[in-house]
Amino acid sequence: MHQLCYVEGMTAYFTNRPLTGEGRQWGNDWGKAPFEHNCGAPHVDELGQIVEVLFRSKLCRCDESHVNSPWSVEMINEGATPWLWDVYGRSGPYVYAGIGPDEFRRIIKQAGGRVGRWDG
Repeated sequence: MHQLCYVEGMTAYFTNRPLTGEGRQWGNDWGKAPFEHNCGAPHVDELGQIVEVLFRSKLCRCDESHVNSPWSVEMINEGATPWLWDVYGRSGPYVYAGIGPDEFRRIIKQAGGRVGRWDG
């Protein structure tokens, strides 16, 4: 089962690896905050699989209301804040790490967005 582990622009990344603990999905500098100035896309190795999903939505990534957000990718993937939300109203729907691609699609569509491609 794939789960959301990273969002960059209008691309959501899903991994088949755990988000926390041993063997978790990782990327460059995922432990550093602010994540938007330090980190990169998820690493791919022989044990993990990354699926990229393109989308359009009025929901914003959590760092868009900050000059320097207080979160690392590791913190977001542990549930400290959602990856996506309505930055103006701070209201739902929210897109948290760990959701699967079907739930992601449902939330994006509920928020008036579109999911452009699904590879898995």
